[in-house]
Amino acid sequence: MVQTNQLVLLSIPMHCGRPVQAIAVGIACSLCLACPGDPPGSGPPAAESRAPAGPEAAEQSGAPTARRAERAVFRLGDNRLLAHTRRRGGLHVAAGSAGFAKYVRFGVPRLRWKIGLSRDGARVAVPDKLAAIEVPLGPDEATAADVLVARIHSAKKRRMTIKINGRPPADRRRSSSIKLVSGWQTITVPIAPGRLSAGENFFAFSSSRSSPPGLAWLYIGRASEITAESMEDWARPPGQEQTEGLLVAYQADTDSFVLNRGDGLTYYLYIPATAHLVADVTSAEPAGTAAQVPQRLDSCAVAVRVRAPGIDLAGELAGPGATMELDSFAGRVVRVDFQAKLAPAGQSNGCSATRMSKARLTIAGQPVSPHNSVAPRHIVVWIMDTLRADRVRPFHSGARPEVPHLDRLALTGTVFGQFWVQGNESQTSHSSLWTSLYPVVHNVRTAGKGGTYKLSRRFDKIAEVLKRAGFYTVGITANGYVSRVGGYAEGFDVWRNLMREGLAVKHSVPAARIVDLGLEFFGQRYKESPVFLFMGTIDTHKPWIGREPWLSRYDPEPYRGPHKKRVSPKNLGMAPGTMRCAEMPRPRDLVRINAIYDSGVSYQDQQLGRFYAQLEDWGIAGETLIMITADHGEELWEHGICGHGASLRETLVRVPLVVHYPPLFPGGRVVVEGAESVDIVPTLLDALDRPDIDAAQGHSLIPLAQGVGRGYPLPSYASQYEYAHAMRLGDWKARVGKSGVPNVYNLAEDPNERRDLAGTRPIERRYLTDALSLFLVYRHLWKKRQFGVASNMTGQAVLVLEGLGSDRAAEAGTDEAGTEDAPTTPRSASRSSRSGGRRQVP
Repeated sequence: MVQTNQLVLLSIPMHCGRPVQAIAVGIACSLCLACPGDPPGSGPPAAESRAPAGPEAAEQSGAPTARRAERAVFRLGDNRLLAHTRRRGGLHVAAGSAGFAKYVRFGVPRLRWKIGLSRDGARVAVPDKLAAIEVPLGPDEATAADVLVARIHSAKKRRMTIKINGRPPADRRRSSSIKLVSGWQTITVPIAPGRLSAGENFFAFSSSRSSPPGLAWLYIGRASEITAESMEDWARPPGQEQTEGLLVAYQADTDSFVLNRGDGLTYYLYIPATAHLVADVTSAEPAGTAAQVPQRLDSCAVAVRVRAPGIDLAGELAGPGATMELDSFAGRVVRVDFQAKLAPAGQSNGCSATRMSKARLTIAGQPVSPHNSVAPRHIVVWIMDTLRADRVRPFHSGARPEVPHLDRLALTGTVFGQFWVQGNESQTSHSSLWTSLYPVVHNVRTAGKGGTYKLSRRFDKIAEVLKRAGFYTVGITANGYVSRVGGYAEGFDVWRNLMREGLAVKHSVPAARIVDLGLEFFGQRYKESPVFLFMGTIDTHKPWIGREPWLSRYDPEPYRGPHKKRVSPKNLGMAPGTMRCAEMPRPRDLVRINAIYDSGVSYQDQQLGRFYAQLEDWGIAGETLIMITADHGEELWEHGICGHGASLRETLVRVPLVVHYPPLFPGGRVVVEGAESVDIVPTLLDALDRPDIDAAQGHSLIPLAQGVGRGYPLPSYASQYEYAHAMRLGDWKARVGKSGVPNVYNLAEDPNERRDLAGTRPIERRYLTDALSLFLVYRHLWKKRQFGVASNMTGQAVLVLEGLGSDRAAEAGTDEAGTEDAPTTPRSASRSSRSGGRRQVP
């Protein structure tokens, strides 16, 4: 009989009551999960009615206990690098594990720890002369902790200094100076009251630069819990369980955590609507123990505590198929603590070792598989330069510009509502889209240190891979920076840059000229061979040209200022070659400028309609995959500046992505999970059933469009010249610069990113920074088709990252991963699931 666990509500739920907002015109917001901040019940109903409150209720009613269909959206075992290990009421940090990356303050401006090195047979992290970590503590942990214990290996006698939140650990003189001997040792450092705080705590380590010590682990907890037995146990040479980042053992063959008495794990998770925590919880006593010490059936259990602002829920998991309902937390980010339950005092048959197997977060519903379809014959990628997502109605229902043709394609195609470019200016973002590589790998950037302006020939580029797939490749752009000399023309049979060819009038090339040329080359070849057409229009890039009839609609009042029909960079105080405005327009001028920008949005949409109508006339619209997106957005004085390149705000990094090819991208589908421009090339190759680029760091969006992996936030990431970084998960966003101190924003409540919540929302902060810091440390080798994403990994990520260490991470592992309905299905799995049903492109 299935055990349904009783829950204890410790405080009253409090919800923001934010209404679900439409993302697309005419597209209902019928999503697999409630938008973050939505009240409980706003998501879809469960696929089946729930069972009675417990087995007793089923017996009293005479009805059989029903089980709903469970679809896993997050597996705790696969994501054990995100787990925080707890022991004897304290936090245990395994420094030699790849998971240590989540504590190292993002590795910016450079990584000050070498992770995964070996010292005398044990995995360690080795700091620079000065290095720091940040670790999260709950209010009760911060109050109770009075000792720091660390296992350290030093090559010679030395002194090491430790400070906590900028102060010595204790009040006594020289409490921060620790004497180290040669070899292994376990140090114990008392912590004075008030040194620790609820939330993030900063630990700084300093020593001489030559032969720095290696840190195996550290413990922050209660001195009363430190016994001779525990110290001997913790000081043993690390075994497999510690090289996997946890003091508690994890057994991959059974997907099981083994929790000894008092062991625990903490995860920071997003809770979708209809979510359950599900696990098999049984005894993990060594062989023969059960015969010597009889076990009660209910003696093995895992206590679970789920916390979010305003809600605190306690329960437990016990027995096979144990389930804990989480409806009270729908749409929220939470901290979940799992603790092996202690036996009652005086009970001799309590459970001293508990096995928690197949632990996962589920939602109601059956697993989803991609469907078979026919490959597109032609492909069009259209980049509308400097187009913000919030100025396009399918992405923001309150947007002013009229875009009837884009609306039409959105209603019959798939809208990716959280699509980010990887840079905040043209060259970086085009380079990531062209190659499926993050900026740290392709290294193209126009500011900062160490970058280049040119894509290396060693990278496979979008036109090259499509040319090898049999396409006639045509590229036409008006962006002067997307040039032949920059490497962007490689693989194109026809390459035209009208700005470079001197065909611009006053630094402007209207979209109509790009479309004319695109249709000309398309018309010449579409009957003979498949065509790949890239078009880059610049009507939403400065200089902005007012387009009628839209300008008169968007600003019907009389205007006598300097921007009557044109906004030139010079009139905004922009120096030649720069991307930022230096002057703040008067209020009336600002109204006019925004109207001119919006008229450019509508003008490009008109040209989209003209282009698509011609495809329909030729009879090839149904066999053409069309992607409409942008290279970056534009700041329009929301924060006192305009232009691009100066920040990582949503106005710059979130751009539209509409994919129109109904056989593979369902019509009217709005995907709210994160997507990135590095995903474009893998998506096109998957649509063609062609092998992916070996070095590609993105993954195909086709499974996600068809429902595979939906229901849990996926991240979007962007870089600002590699000295600042940002990641978004659902409605929560973190930005971090050279200081290593993150800013945290709730975009549902604060879309302009004005209120930094890093100091007041510790749970959401840690949820974001666990994923962002782990990703940044390993971003140069991250491959989503293999690892999944940093907030929701595959089991392969642990195996590869633990096997490499941060200093050897450039050597990527194998390309095998995937489980049933994995959050990010590897390309090989998604391709094979549809193979045989597609016509191959010659």
